[in-house]
Amino acid sequence: MQSKVFVTVSIALFSMTIFYALPAILQLLVYYFHVDGWLATTAFMLIQYGAEFNGILNALIYLFKHQEFRESSKHLVLKLTRKVAHFNSNHKISNHVYVY
Repeated sequence: MQSKVFVTVSIALFSMTIFYALPAILQLLVYYFHVDGWLATTAFMLIQYGAEFNGILNALIYLFKHQEFRESSKHLVLKLTRKVAHFNSNHKISNHVYVY
């Protein structure tokens, strides 16, 4: 169990370093050297997209590496799909298009 946690945390930290820390360092260097233009914009966009991708990647890492996350995710998906199916069966869905 301890090695599984070590591997999971190592993968998560490695992905955070690549997709968030390196672009943040690039942005700090851009501000320090007063570089404007495409490099500043690229650094900002890399941080934004890297943070989003890192969050998704961390969720997937924990989902695939740990049994308890897989079980709780399956339970959540089944619970949500049952609620949607129950709502759709109680409310008749029409094919009308409303224009406001």
